[in-house]
Amino acid sequence: MSKITRRILITHQLEEAIGVGDRIVVFGKSAKLLADIHVAQWPKPKHALLREAIQSTLQNDKPDPRLAL
Repeated sequence: MSKITRRILITHQLEEAIGVGDRIVVFGKSAKLLADIHVAQWPKPKHALLREAIQSTLQNDKPDPRLAL
C-alpha cells in the first residue's frame, strides 16, 4: 500500500506558486475563495497569462474570467 503525501506551501510569489504547485487556491478579502486552479491545465507557454489572471483576481477581489477554463 502506498502512502499519499500532501504539502501546503503558502507564498506571495506567483511565479513560485505556478512553478512548484500542482494546485493554486486564491483567497480574497475576508478569506473568500476566489479561484481554485489546477496548474497542469495551463501549458507552460500560458503561464505568463495565468500569472496575469491571478494578479488581476487579487487586485480586483473577484475571479478573472481568464481563469475559467
